[in-house]
Amino acid sequence: MHAAATAARTDAPAFVREVGGIAEYRCANGLRLLHLSMPSMPVALAMITCEVGSRHEPAGLKGASHMIEHMMFRGSARFHRGIGTSIHALLQPLGVEVNATTWLDHTHYFDLAPSEHLDLVLEIEADRLQALRLDAEDLEAERGVVLNEHDLYAGDPMEKLHAAVWRAAYGDHPYGHPVLGTRDDILGLGREALVLDKRDGWAAHAVAHVMEMQGRAAEGAEFMRSTAPGWSPDSLFAYHNWWHVALFCIDQGDIPGALRLFDERVSAGGFGQALEAIDGSALLWRLWVLGHDVGDRWSLLSQPWGARLSHGIYAFNDVHAMMAFVATGDRAAQRATIATLEGVAAGHGTNAMMSRDIGLPLARGLLAFGQGDYAAAVRHILPVRGIANRFGGSHAQRDVLSWTLCEAAIRAGDAPMAQAMVAERLALKEGSPVAQGWAMRARALARPMAA
Repeated sequence: MHAAATAARTDAPAFVREVGGIAEYRCANGLRLLHLSMPSMPVALAMITCEVGSRHEPAGLKGASHMIEHMMFRGSARFHRGIGTSIHALLQPLGVEVNATTWLDHTHYFDLAPSEHLDLVLEIEADRLQALRLDAEDLEAERGVVLNEHDLYAGDPMEKLHAAVWRAAYGDHPYGHPVLGTRDDILGLGREALVLDKRDGWAAHAVAHVMEMQGRAAEGAEFMRSTAPGWSPDSLFAYHNWWHVALFCIDQGDIPGALRLFDERVSAGGFGQALEAIDGSALLWRLWVLGHDVGDRWSLLSQPWGARLSHGIYAFNDVHAMMAFVATGDRAAQRATIATLEGVAAGHGTNAMMSRDIGLPLARGLLAFGQGDYAAAVRHILPVRGIANRFGGSHAQRDVLSWTLCEAAIRAGDAPMAQAMVAERLALKEGSPVAQGWAMRARALARPMAA
């Protein structure tokens, strides 16, 4: 705060008291300010505490506070990427660290900034507190991030113990519920959005993700088909929702149904967008890995990916391009893709990190799979699978890595690895014919050969 600049203003915060060197002020709107001066420090820490947390959430909206925390970084009326003033784009080049945390009783937003940039930090904080943008597309993107975070904690043994202790101590009191909420809450919010607007493809998409990760293939396919008359017509996003339906088909063993959706829905836009080509590659790769005949459908993807060979914009795209080039045996394109990733990896920035840490190992793993070196495919892909969230995509999209690992381990004759991968698969999708097929083949590897 700049006392000299505000002293003459009638709306300046009123001094309340000072305790231990911390001065307390009160604004006319009720905002409470605590200020600790440390003139020798070249940085300033601004922390905004909102006295709202997960304990204030009603049934069916558990996790809403945490979701709002995420949305606060998507932008406000004056600061968002749509007008070239995204919060991270403005602050990170200035050396400002921004973060937030949600708890039972409150939510904190904090910024550690060089002192000369404090005014900008406070201007951004004030704008997003008063004029947060709740854009539907941003909300859906953050929903996926929140689901990833939820699953990360749900799979941690210590977090499970922590949650059980709090539940035992507080029962149905709000303190007994997880701060991040539950998948059922997220599913309910998706359905609620559809009730409000049946054309909301993002809401259907959220439900599809929940059912995909819970192994509810039959229910998921039925839900998506029953709601399609609302979200499918005249939608540029429909191809991706139909991709989810195709995944449900594969998990039920309906391969003709999945291929029909590729022909009629997923490929309908001609793969002019990279996102469309990603869905096309991911769908055909799953089938190709299992040995299913996909006809000449890969040729529909070779040209769109070939035109993007040297772009080096996003490692996630390059990995999906490699799927098409491996499946078609295009060695020149395979080498070009590796070269593009290597070139980007040698540079700086986010995509350099993604290409170096994730894109290159995965591309090399896919290439090894296509060359029949399944043990090498496992060696390349397995160490990266646990950090693949760093280069984007949803759980459903990144599941193609586990899919490839299952098949590679079995083909490599690696019984322990195959059994471990299949056990993981069965825990998620016990009723899947694909998982059951892998399980049968993995058990055969473990049987001793007859004398």
